[in-house]
Amino acid sequence: MGEESANAHLGLPWPEAYMDLKPLLQEKWGVGNEIYLHHKLSGKSGAAVYTTDINSSEFNGQAILKFDHSSDSGKKERDEDERHQLAYETAPEYAATHLPRILHTLHHGDSLAILSTIAGQGLEFATPWAECSHRRQLSVVLDLSLGLLEGWNAGYTFSEGLRSPQDLLWNWLDYRMDPNNGGRIHAFVNDTCGVAPDDSSFVFEGRWYPNPLAFAARHADFGSRLRLRAVMGQSHGDLHGYNVLASTAKNSPTTYYLIDLAMYENSQFLFYDHAYFEISHLLMSREYTDATNWQSLLYHLRPFEEQSTAIDPRGDDLGLLELMKEWQNGLTDWVRDHHQSRISYMQNQYLLARVAAGLNFTHKMLPDKSRRMAFLFAAQNLKDYLNHNSIDWPKHGSNFILSVPSSETVVSTSAAPPQSDAPHASRHRDTEHPPLPAKPSIAVLAFKNLSGDVRQERFSDGVTQEIITALSHVDWLMVISRGSSFTYKDQEADVMRIGQELGVHYVVTGSVRKARSRIRISVQLIDARTGQHIWAERFDDAIVDVFDLQEQIADTIAANIDSQLKLTERQRTQRSAEHLGVWERYQDALWHVYRATDDHTEHAKRLLTDIIKDTPNYSAAHALRAIILCRDVTVCVTDMPEKDLEIANQEATLAVSLDETDSLPRVAFSRVLMLQGQTELAIDQAEEAVALNPSSSMAVMCLALAHIWNGDAAGALAPIDMSIRLSPKGPFHEFKHMMKCMCLYMLGDIDEAARVGHHVATGQQTGPVGPMIYAAILVRQKRLREAADIIARLHEAWPGVTLDHLKKNWKSMHPDYLAALVTDLAAAGLPE
Repeated sequence: MGEESANAHLGLPWPEAYMDLKPLLQEKWGVGNEIYLHHKLSGKSGAAVYTTDINSSEFNGQAILKFDHSSDSGKKERDEDERHQLAYETAPEYAATHLPRILHTLHHGDSLAILSTIAGQGLEFATPWAECSHRRQLSVVLDLSLGLLEGWNAGYTFSEGLRSPQDLLWNWLDYRMDPNNGGRIHAFVNDTCGVAPDDSSFVFEGRWYPNPLAFAARHADFGSRLRLRAVMGQSHGDLHGYNVLASTAKNSPTTYYLIDLAMYENSQFLFYDHAYFEISHLLMSREYTDATNWQSLLYHLRPFEEQSTAIDPRGDDLGLLELMKEWQNGLTDWVRDHHQSRISYMQNQYLLARVAAGLNFTHKMLPDKSRRMAFLFAAQNLKDYLNHNSIDWPKHGSNFILSVPSSETVVSTSAAPPQSDAPHASRHRDTEHPPLPAKPSIAVLAFKNLSGDVRQERFSDGVTQEIITALSHVDWLMVISRGSSFTYKDQEADVMRIGQELGVHYVVTGSVRKARSRIRISVQLIDARTGQHIWAERFDDAIVDVFDLQEQIADTIAANIDSQLKLTERQRTQRSAEHLGVWERYQDALWHVYRATDDHTEHAKRLLTDIIKDTPNYSAAHALRAIILCRDVTVCVTDMPEKDLEIANQEATLAVSLDETDSLPRVAFSRVLMLQGQTELAIDQAEEAVALNPSSSMAVMCLALAHIWNGDAAGALAPIDMSIRLSPKGPFHEFKHMMKCMCLYMLGDIDEAARVGHHVATGQQTGPVGPMIYAAILVRQKRLREAADIIARLHEAWPGVTLDHLKKNWKSMHPDYLAALVTDLAAAGLPE
């Protein structure tokens, strides 16, 4: 232990496999002292990558040090340093902005060491794109997609003559297509997928697909006579979300950087990087998807096809589809701007690149299911390529199964659809039910039309769709798409069976009755695991604007479902005494937070501390801890507001950095900014929280509170009423009414403030603040004795609460509001 401590200042230990390189590096690179290995990074198989602090003959500072094995000279491959240098020479202007710079290289035997600059001025200013929030990914992806073509490949060329599709596929795939030279595609497709390499086609989920391996390997002759003039340029070759760094530096000249050029080529058919990036992100994002959902995603991601509304994406896929469509837009915009006269060639080349990328990932040593998904990606794009060129192809072959039993053996089947594309209705359901996802999930079944008029069917379907859309904005809930839930339309709703078949925890059912100028909607929320009704409500309203009414009712229903499900999940965790997962433990903490008393709040703090200790990157736990600390300051139950706010600021900032797509971290950050006196910024963050989850009563309540602290009580009333409407009997209801009472007091509507305040003055959720606000109102009404009695009872419960204590905790409140409150409380007898 003593030796470990003594050597701690030297950084991480030198990797054993490259120990003999250390003295050579110090000598060849002119390193005057120790090479400090600071942090180990991920690298491809066999490579060891570190951040290092180094003082060499040509560089002094932090850099990336990569150890790897040199290429086999028999294959005549360039090593990474040579490829990197070539990339700089081919496009120096682009490279200077988007690529790290090679500082030193060393070859020794079969070992290679490369020292390069850190992209983006430092790791703290550049985050792997794959680890960014959805919003950050979206802000980068179009720049990246366009930049690969406009910037990196500004000097593109065209191939000499016309090339066959197989020429392009073999150039992209190389040895992977040759089973005698290390290619693994043939064996995997034949042995694991049950599709012979020379079969012209196969069946998946009731639809025929051409076999991309047979096409690429020239085992099938359909489409072999097609030719195209191919565009050529630079290719990264391994462009995925961890080889793209998103810049977070304020004054950065770019939004992204490219790293790891070990597979770089300066003369390759273009568009492969675009296809590779897309399939890699899809596989990483949808590792546990089911067959129906994967087929739906492939359908919606076809780059040149008009999308039919017959197949709706799942609610939780909307963000992924938005991201990938934006990625595709960069390429299609470039084609439109530069090659309108060759658009057919360009579209064909892009589709073939997607076929090649799918086959590449089929070759990789990934889990079998991911490789199957990649092969289907290749097949869908080959199908689009053939259809785009009006090429017919034989339809006979095996049945392809995405998910198989745990033994990973393929189950053969003699049943095959007729030799044409099977109609949608013939698609079979998976015989095994999908597993329940980790987070709560819900399906909204088509609402029944009870109007007696088939023309009203469209209205009832519209209400259902609006509810699905509204629920898709609830960031903690997974929503099944309309396409899946509407397959049960006009059937008797066996909720438990439907829940099993769709793999959901909860199901929403309902009916619509529309007559003359009024509409009545009934809705039920049911636990699909038990069949128990959790919540039911009836909405009866006059029809003024049909579309506004649909949206208004849907938002109200979604907000009630959001609130009820949160309560149900918390109660469920209260019944589970042992072996709670992180989600359940967090819900347990949330249950105590929503009780909002001092004792429950302290218990929640202990639970969250344990969760954060076990799962330090759990954003919601950090956010909730910050909210609790801000709550203590807001209700004046802390003697150390500055210290609590300092910790809350750290927790909220970390929570936002871990997940920018969740509304709760924004709520936490807004509360911190508000109590720090940055009220305009607090309003901005609260509005962002509401935008991320419009159904969140807590986010809307946070917005109202920020307006109060900013001196805008009138502007706070609407969000307070909205928060109460979103969750009329839910958590913090006493606190919400206390906020409304405070607004009315600040606006001078004292009688209404007294009416509202009477109900919250004795509540437990508001701490000493509720009694203080009500006492100040009574002073305005000249009811001084009653005000003094309230202050006396308050002082018995919270003896430390004084005017000075209030001013210390609420010093960030608008000065006019705070001064009025202090004056009235002094008159009520609250000691200085």
